[in-house]
Amino acid sequence: MSGDTKEEKVAKIIKLKENSLKDEMFAYIRANLIKKEEKYSKKTGKPFEKKSHLLITQPVDPEFEMLVVGCVIQLLEGLEKAKYSQSIEADKKQLAKDKSGEVPLSFRIKSAIMYRLYQKTILNNNKILMQILIRLLARVRGLDALDMKKNYMSRVEDYETEEEVMVNRIKLRKYLRELTLNQKRIIKAATEAALKEKQAKLEKEIDTINT
Repeated sequence: MSGDTKEEKVAKIIKLKENSLKDEMFAYIRANLIKKEEKYSKKTGKPFEKKSHLLITQPVDPEFEMLVVGCVIQLLEGLEKAKYSQSIEADKKQLAKDKSGEVPLSFRIKSAIMYRLYQKTILNNNKILMQILIRLLARVRGLDALDMKKNYMSRVEDYETEEEVMVNRIKLRKYLRELTLNQKRIIKAATEAALKEKQAKLEKEIDTINT
C-alpha cells in the first residue's frame, strides 16, 4: 500500500501468521484508506460520514471492513505473484519425486524448496481466511450484534468444510469479537444521541407552552 505521491510512499514489512490475523496489516490498510477518503472528501466537498466512528486499530463498520479485506487479498495475491514463480503443487511434486528416488535433490535445494513451501502455505492459508472473512462481513452488514454472531458461525461454502468452521472462527475470534463490540458501541451511542435529541425537543416544547 502507498500514498498518491512519491513523498507519501511508505514501505512496511509485515510478517504473516499461520493461525491468526495480523493486526498491523489491517491497521496499515485502514489508515491508508481513511487518508484517501479524507482527501477525496476535501477534493469533492462530500462529507466522509463514517470517519467519526471508524478506528484504525479495530474493525468497526462491516462495509468499510469489506474494502479493507479486499485490499488485503489484493496485497497477498500480488505478493504471491511477485515472490513465487512455482505453485505449491509443483513444490510438492518435486519433494515427492525426491522421496521416491525418481529425481534426487541435493540437501541445499531440498531445504530451499521445503522452506519456500512453508512460506507459500502460510500465504495461501491467509488468502483463504481473507476470502472467508470478506464473505462473513457481507453476511453481517446491517445486522445487530446477536444476529451477527448467528450468521458468522455458519459455513462459507467453497472455502471451508464443516469441520474447519470452528478452527477458522477461532483464528478470526479476536477480529469478530472487536467488530461485534464496536457495533454495540455505535448502536448505543446512536440510541443515546436520539434520546437526548428527543428530550431536548420535548423540553423546548414545554418551555414554549409555559411562555
